[in-house]
Amino acid sequence: MPAQAARHGIRPPSAPSWSARRRDGTSTTVTTDSNGEFSFTTKEQSPSTGTTTCTLTEQQQSGFVQTGNTVDQSVTLPNNAVSAVEGLLFGNVGNQPPVCPPPNTGTDPNGSQFIELTVQDADTGLASINIVYAGNATVDISPASFYGTTAPVLVRATQVDPNASGFGLTFDAVDLQGATTTCDPVATLLVRESGVSATQTFSGLMQSESNVTLHNGSPGVRKVELVVNGVPFRATSLAPNETRTVDVTSAMLPGTANVVSVTARGQPGASLSVLISN
Repeated sequence: MPAQAARHGIRPPSAPSWSARRRDGTSTTVTTDSNGEFSFTTKEQSPSTGTTTCTLTEQQQSGFVQTGNTVDQSVTLPNNAVSAVEGLLFGNVGNQPPVCPPPNTGTDPNGSQFIELTVQDADTGLASINIVYAGNATVDISPASFYGTTAPVLVRATQVDPNASGFGLTFDAVDLQGATTTCDPVATLLVRESGVSATQTFSGLMQSESNVTLHNGSPGVRKVELVVNGVPFRATSLAPNETRTVDVTSAMLPGTANVVSVTARGQPGASLSVLISN
């Protein structure tokens, strides 16, 4: 009698056309249906009583990694009946790169700016956070030991000198499968000197870095002029201690050759913090 197995699942359960190979003395390839399930019939056995053990392996699909049995799994079936087997899972998950949301910013009790980013890789877990650039900043990562975690990890950069410019942080977040996300907020402090408007230009920006967040000081500037790849933007009537974000997506170009110039106008001594981020 042949032994049969049905409704054998491969995670994710909605993965159609996913191939699995069955071996029980012969080798046969089966394919999942629209529900991510498959069935097969074993070769005829003699005697018709007893059981047959089959070994199943899956054909790994692009964009997924296995978090369960990555080689083979066995199932034992009766020789004289149709048997439904469920719960054979290879643990497939879609491998997406780490997520790096827009940062939080602020000023600590010492008057130093800080940037906080919460990075996470919820499917396979984080492998490393590699600091590429830390300008005028100290960097703290919490928790310090995070290898393999799928939980959020906090990266905080704090200004060393509140009166100096060039404050910024760039790091690469890498997951266990090697997928990488670059987190690259850029920050600076503009101070309106006597008779001179404060201007700073940022180059080599990625297209995704399209949010310019302005943190006005006290005393603060009255208005800010942005030029993004030659396209002007303005933020006017800024109040002291006001925070305002300007979306410059419409002027950003593909690639990493974007240029943003920021000019602050106001009374001498007025200050403005600028953050450019995703």
